[in-house]
Amino acid sequence: MENGKLEKGKAPSIPFFAVWKADHVIALFGRVQTEVSGMFAFQCSVEWQYRLNYDGDLNLWRCSVENPPKRGPERKKLSNGVHVVDSPSEALACRDIHRVLWTHTGTYCLSELANAFEDALAHGTEPFFSPLLDYDPEVLRGKIRSATSFADLVGAWEWLECDHLIPGAS
Repeated sequence: MENGKLEKGKAPSIPFFAVWKADHVIALFGRVQTEVSGMFAFQCSVEWQYRLNYDGDLNLWRCSVENPPKRGPERKKLSNGVHVVDSPSEALACRDIHRVLWTHTGTYCLSELANAFEDALAHGTEPFFSPLLDYDPEVLRGKIRSATSFADLVGAWEWLECDHLIPGAS
């Protein structure tokens, strides 16, 4: 990594899909994360164990946090409902920056990604079950099933996200 930029082949090409299969969740990312702050490093290190990343070159990636904290910062809730970090040493730890490590774990078939996309749609997880969207799930399912390339799946995502947001919703 040089000046915060990853070398080609050291991380997924962009855009890429992240999939949490057990939770039936899929998301499209337009940038590769290279760092995470200490406050989120613990949470990311736990959540990313279950995340698979699929790029347009049909490469499969995992990400992890370098030297993650052993636990999240202790926080206490004040009477006004605000959460604060409990100790000065933990407050300083929240400022730490941790590198995100990307590991190439193999390749995948396009049908694997399409199945994960369709699975998330079938289970009605975000973003598919959002009051901000107005679309016909069968049309989206048809776009997923007819996809013959990664770009087609990105197109299906963009069709959903860009073309079917309810006007005035944000």
